[in-house]
Amino acid sequence: MAEELKMAQASPQPASMTGVPGIPMAAKVVEKKNIFSEMFAAKKAPLVLKKDNPLEAPKKAKPGTIVLKVSLGIFVIIAGFFFTQLSTSFTILGTNTAQKNALAKVQVTNLQAEITMEKHLNAVLLLEKYSKLGDEYFYYLKQSTSEYVSENKKTEYKTKVDSIKPQMKEIVAALQTDLGDVLTEEQKQLTVQKITEAIDALKAKTGQADEQAILSDIQDLESTRKILIDDAFKSAINSTDSEKAANDDLQKILTAYNTINQSVASLISSIESKRISWSTYLAGAEEIAKDIDPLFNTEFKGNMTVQSLDFSSDSATMSVTGETETADTKNFTLISDLVDAFNASSIFKDAEQRSFSKNESGDEEAANYSASFQLTISLEAETQ
Repeated sequence: MAEELKMAQASPQPASMTGVPGIPMAAKVVEKKNIFSEMFAAKKAPLVLKKDNPLEAPKKAKPGTIVLKVSLGIFVIIAGFFFTQLSTSFTILGTNTAQKNALAKVQVTNLQAEITMEKHLNAVLLLEKYSKLGDEYFYYLKQSTSEYVSENKKTEYKTKVDSIKPQMKEIVAALQTDLGDVLTEEQKQLTVQKITEAIDALKAKTGQADEQAILSDIQDLESTRKILIDDAFKSAINSTDSEKAANDDLQKILTAYNTINQSVASLISSIESKRISWSTYLAGAEEIAKDIDPLFNTEFKGNMTVQSLDFSSDSATMSVTGETETADTKNFTLISDLVDAFNASSIFKDAEQRSFSKNESGDEEAANYSASFQLTISLEAETQ
């Protein structure tokens, strides 16, 4: 009994049932829960993939994804903008920044070429003036030191020399300003092209304007083109000390310019620089003749007469034909002294007697002896 009673107490009692009358309700079993078993079961729960339901509301995008998409869009926009502005081949939207920069660079390069051309043309005009002054300067300088020029004339020539030399030095200083730029080969070629175009434009005007003026302009431009590419000539000018320039320095510039210049004035100057100063030799020959015969070329009859005097510029020689007349048969001595005087001169050399003949005239008491002569004399090279 006691055991049955214990079992009865241990067995659960049926709970009071409510429900439909006449229908018995199942007994409710109360299970004890274990929190650790529930946690373990939750961890092992299988992942169930749910299919998208179109009726469900879409999930919101993460902030990082939005920022990435916005950044990518901004990058595309910026890249497109720079492509349209920095690509010289993109012309759909008109002239862009890169094309404007390229155009501006070309314009600056062309402007620099035109400025270079103007500087060299101005140098040619200065050299034209220098050429004329130089021709006068060296002529007066030569005359101011000649032993066959009177002292009054020497003083006059020295005054002109002193007034011209400062002008030539000023021109050299101005030339150094115009020709002092160091040019690249590309700049030279572009400037030469500009000069050639200017020459062609002038040639196209032939018959429409003063042809002499056109020819002069063309010659100046041709000289400009030659000076532009002649680095040695420009170096000679730029290396000259304009304040302390010696006569040799000034002469070198003049000679170099006459070599490359094509103008009429330069050609004349070049011819003049090669000419022989015949007046100097005439004065020198007369001075020598008076030393031998003091009455030569005076109102009184002397012992010597010059019948002809000829110059040869090709051989730089002078031929003298004359006659001597004495009463003491010293005609040959007189002619020999004349030859020696020519050889001793600073402007003559290599005097030779080509022919000689002697005659007697008059009676025995008043006999005169005459002799004709012909001399060939060379001119000193440094006086040419």
